[in-house]
Amino acid sequence: MKNILTNHRGFSFVELITVVAIIGIMSVATTVGFGTLRETLVLNETAGVIQDLVKRAELEVLRGDYEKVTIHFNEHYLVIDQEVEGATLSLSYAPDILNTPAGSLTKKARTGEILSIDTVDGILPIDVSSFEAAAQQEWEYTLQSGSDTSNVIRLTHFNINREDQNLRLTVDQTGGPYTLEIEAPYAKKIYTENSTVVNGFTITLDDGENTKDLTLGT
Repeated sequence: MKNILTNHRGFSFVELITVVAIIGIMSVATTVGFGTLRETLVLNETAGVIQDLVKRAELEVLRGDYEKVTIHFNEHYLVIDQEVEGATLSLSYAPDILNTPAGSLTKKARTGEILSIDTVDGILPIDVSSFEAAAQQEWEYTLQSGSDTSNVIRLTHFNINREDQNLRLTVDQTGGPYTLEIEAPYAKKIYTENSTVVNGFTITLDDGENTKDLTLGT
């Protein structure tokens, strides 16, 4: 019987390097693909949050909770001004400040937790950097003086993933500022862009690498 000789030759150095390189390329492609998918999902989720906030405001007006709700679209958060029937004091919002008459200003979290109570009269700067870093989803401001009360102004995060700096989202204000008013009794919507009434507007969510357009109105 003949002995069958088999040549057991190992991989060469070049072949090993080639295999390692291919595995590395596949790993990077998979990681990049997953990262892009995750960022896209976050953009879509954030657009859904904004739409839900608008729907909630519309429902509150229809339900009679508020006479009018005005939504201001800022770069990193929304400001929602809720006008209560019978309110005799007026809080007004301007970028990063509240204009307030004399009284006691209460700031609450969405859970109802009281964060602060301050005596105010005039212009009150909003600590935007603290709000952006806050664990609370919302800050709610109301003013009281004796038996008189004011409208409610809420600062609301729309980016629920704001703790991840790589996924920080902004609203493109190139054509803005943008506001949406929802009025009782039938939740009539008035869209304004740069103080001009329009049929609707498009806001752009941007995480630094990807964008998503969200159109409100027609």
